[in-house]
Amino acid sequence: MGRRRSVVDWDDETIDRVKRLVRNGLSSTQIAARLARQFPGMTRNAVVGKLYRLGVFGSPLSERKPRVRTRRARTSTPQKQAQQPMIVQVQPERPKLAPPPPEPRMSDPESIWITIEDLDFWTCRFPKGDPSNLDTFRYCGAPVESGSWCPHHAAIVYEPRHAPKGPLRPSWR
Repeated sequence: MGRRRSVVDWDDETIDRVKRLVRNGLSSTQIAARLARQFPGMTRNAVVGKLYRLGVFGSPLSERKPRVRTRRARTSTPQKQAQQPMIVQVQPERPKLAPPPPEPRMSDPESIWITIEDLDFWTCRFPKGDPSNLDTFRYCGAPVESGSWCPHHAAIVYEPRHAPKGPLRPSWR
């Protein structure tokens, strides 16, 4: 349900009381605790917000200068670097591995490159050309047994599924 909310009547008497408590050195948490007797649900944030708006501590939002972000200079400790000798480990050179053999490429199918009017359920739908120019845009048209592409174009379109990294975890966790 959350915290019970109440509206605080910030009249002159309450504002003077808050200012007096601040001058006495109380924190905003302590002030909120004292005002909670009179205003149930009073929070520290309500007290802090009112004090900032009044300009009691900090400056009111209307008078603040925009913040300029500056980068801190990196600090290094040259004394520590000079005291500790640098240890360099020489590792033996690893033999260079030969590159993997190229994957065998499938030969291009006997595509007849048909127009959209000639497409049917049993022809490859792999596109070629610019779709905005219907005079040159074509589809493979090779026969298919199932799916949308012939075996050659299916090998181009589909990427092999990668094995998951790390241990397998049940989905119910």
